[in-house]
Amino acid sequence: MFGEQYFRDRLFGIYEFSPISYLSGTGELLYDNTVMPIQWEFVVAITGEQLLALHYDGFVDPNIIGNPALSLNGSSNCGTWDITIPSMQVFDISMSSSIGVSNSIKCYAREIFIRQRGTSQNQVDHIEGLIRNFDFLGSDVTQEGSRRTLDQINVTILNKEIRFRTIQESDLIKEQIKSKRIDRALLSTMTIPLAPNETSENLYSLQSSICWFLSLLNINACMCPIVRHWAGSELQQIHVRDLISSPYHRNVIIDNHEVRHGIRNILNNCYDEFARVDSVIDMRLFVSNLLGMYEGKFLEHKLVGLVLSYEFLLTRYLVYLGHNLQEVTNLSIQDKLRRLNNSMRFISSRLLGDNLREQVRNPIFHTGEISMLNVDEKISIYKEYLDLLIQIVLRIVGYNDGYISPIDYRVRPI
Repeated sequence: MFGEQYFRDRLFGIYEFSPISYLSGTGELLYDNTVMPIQWEFVVAITGEQLLALHYDGFVDPNIIGNPALSLNGSSNCGTWDITIPSMQVFDISMSSSIGVSNSIKCYAREIFIRQRGTSQNQVDHIEGLIRNFDFLGSDVTQEGSRRTLDQINVTILNKEIRFRTIQESDLIKEQIKSKRIDRALLSTMTIPLAPNETSENLYSLQSSICWFLSLLNINACMCPIVRHWAGSELQQIHVRDLISSPYHRNVIIDNHEVRHGIRNILNNCYDEFARVDSVIDMRLFVSNLLGMYEGKFLEHKLVGLVLSYEFLLTRYLVYLGHNLQEVTNLSIQDKLRRLNNSMRFISSRLLGDNLREQVRNPIFHTGEISMLNVDEKISIYKEYLDLLIQIVLRIVGYNDGYISPIDYRVRPI
């Protein structure tokens, strides 16, 4: 066994923030109809990263590495928790032969269930998701004794009172991001109540949809890799997942400070329309394209991502408005913009010209470079058309208040 100190050293400076600190126990690893008795150790870092290690006394077939047909069932040494991993993969094996043969096996799992022994999921009355990279100034106050903290946003979605709250150590964690010790972190929580006769699977679907909406507003993957199941104040289960992730940044579209109560207002007023449009044109795929564009390391890659985001959104939304798919598919990107503007009527004639098609799309897709523009011109066209794309998608979800423009990071009206 590595022991807790190994994980403390591995997560030096951030171990204390771990949402799941050191757990260890015994169990059985199932592999090709073989049952292997193992010991396990597990930690989840504040970044959402899983650190999972198994230990087995005896020979381990090296072909186990990369094999997806592995599963694990076990219990913690403290006697409180049972652990289930439906599917996992081994990525490293190290052997020690000081006393017999012992193997340390490092693993990766897409999801891990940690359940309190002797409890039932029928008792759960709310779930709490830990959200990666979602940071905000609160609209509502938490009262703890005489202490009042502005750290909550309470909204109503689908007749559910949903609470967002920054975690207590968020300022200290952001210092770790600022110092570049880490580049992402779990910064807040989302609590959703479970109605009578409602399943937690329904809440997972709602939680996922809200996370995609937050990811759009932040141009950052704001997902919940850890979900806690509660029965009142008693923790029943922890569900750990490997989900899409982004480096943290502060260049958001809507916040709760520059845009007064912006997050609360857009969730209350526009989430329903986002969910409805998402079900038809797959807004989640559009948001994925947007995140890939923003995270591009080179300007040309960002411009390619911008064009792909435009093509996807314009094509899907024009068809949603009733235009013929084949006809829309044959239109140039600028003609699609002009067709959209027939409905929205806000895009300036300058941006409806052929700049994006002639100066960016055609050169980069035909020659792999944008030779006719210098760096400043590329930056300018990127910011202007990203700003326009943001205005389009905010209008699609029915938002009509201020937003933070990527051109100058100042609040502008829609």
